[in-house]
Amino acid sequence: MFENRQSLQDYRQYLATKLNPVERFTDLLSGRDDRQDFTNLLLYELLQVNSTLATLLAGGTGGTGGTGGSGGTITLPKLGIKSVEVMALASVTTNVLKAQRMANVLAANRVLLSVLNGFNQEVTVAVMGNSSDNIEGSYQINTFKIAAGEKGAYGLKLEEWMPFIACTVTPSVNPTLGTVTASVITQEAI
Repeated sequence: MFENRQSLQDYRQYLATKLNPVERFTDLLSGRDDRQDFTNLLLYELLQVNSTLATLLAGGTGGTGGTGGSGGTITLPKLGIKSVEVMALASVTTNVLKAQRMANVLAANRVLLSVLNGFNQEVTVAVMGNSSDNIEGSYQINTFKIAAGEKGAYGLKLEEWMPFIACTVTPSVNPTLGTVTASVITQEAI
């Protein structure tokens, strides 16, 4: 019944060597997060079992019925990418710049905060999350620095997820020109 499928070792090898840079960057499928790899391996096993069950339901040969059942279909959702701009601000002070809006990530499978620092000074970005659509009273999830004129991103791990995500940006020195923009990019069923 299971002779034609990949082994778990083959799948581990795939996770370690064949992932694209975006997937490696977000750490959701990388070998650096063993708990997520374990979850992926379990999901992989479930998909294998489901495909076997679908074959059995369809009559045992991938046909249109028979002694195995009356037919069945397993539909996996198509995933798409959605981007929500949460900040586009200019500044000439070192005051904390708060996002103008929070991004609703309730339906997201993956969440990435992307920031473009157009200031001529380094900034510190604080990834913020909240259970309501309000930047006030939100929780700091993580921080990272971005050099002047550079861009940076942060992919939320499973245990960091909150229903609404945004960020705050704090310049290290008063910027004299430029703007900073931030977007929350999600992967979700479409």
